[in-house]
Amino acid sequence: MQIALGTLPGDSRSSAEAINASGQIVGSSRSETDNPYTSHAFLYSGGQMQNLGTLDGGSISAAYDINDSGQVVGSSNGGTSSGQEHAFLYSGGQMQDLGTLGGAFSRASGINDAGQVVGAAGTPTGNRRAFLYSGGQMKDLGTLDGGSSSVANDINNSGQVVGWSTKSNAESNAYPFLYSDGQMHDLNSLIPAGSGWQLFSAEAINSSGQIVGRGSLPGASGQRAFIATPDTPIKEDTIDPEIAINTRYRACPGIRHQAGGSGRRSETSRLQPRSAAPQPCPGGPLA
Repeated sequence: MQIALGTLPGDSRSSAEAINASGQIVGSSRSETDNPYTSHAFLYSGGQMQNLGTLDGGSISAAYDINDSGQVVGSSNGGTSSGQEHAFLYSGGQMQDLGTLGGAFSRASGINDAGQVVGAAGTPTGNRRAFLYSGGQMKDLGTLDGGSSSVANDINNSGQVVGWSTKSNAESNAYPFLYSDGQMHDLNSLIPAGSGWQLFSAEAINSSGQIVGRGSLPGASGQRAFIATPDTPIKEDTIDPEIAINTRYRACPGIRHQAGGSGRRSETSRLQPRSAAPQPCPGGPLA
């Protein structure tokens, strides 16, 4: 069953970005005819779409995630003299500006049930860095191997963060990271050498520590989806640093299917744990 959520009054377009366990949905709604362009974050709950507004004086906002307490995160261009977007936390009917890392902009992309927020923010040097906002403070999570830029995409209820980062010797490339127990790790370092996988970005992580994102396989055109599963399950609200740091995976190809209407092939692939006695890939190798 498909149900249209509609738009905010006077708008003609809307997009949904996230949903929580209670079925509350967040996203943005906009009009095609507005000049200048405007967009407002919304919360859809109980069959009603609520306009969350903007930061002070702004005309644009968008919501990207919601936790099970109904707290919403996103970005808005209000509250700044430069008009740059700032990350916000919407909680208890109020939209709070989360600030930056000393630069001009920030954007919040994920929130867990403890109210910890992640995203990217500008620094005084003009670079963007992955951040973790917790306890009223925004923390720079750094980069991989001295890179200049990083972005955090998601955080789970154990406080583990995933995203991507550049490296000092490869600033034009993106590398996926897992930030856990105060350290940032390249997910590619958790894959055995010679696996053939090259991972580019980690997009989301659940409370079991499973990570999904984008990568490539030898001989395959374009990028492929992956899911990485820890060899030892991670219990919600707990972190064992040894699990996060020392987990290893082996790559298994998954299901190949035709993408509707595009004619392009798409594969969903699974990175399985590497063990002393590896198990065969489910369903065998791809033809």
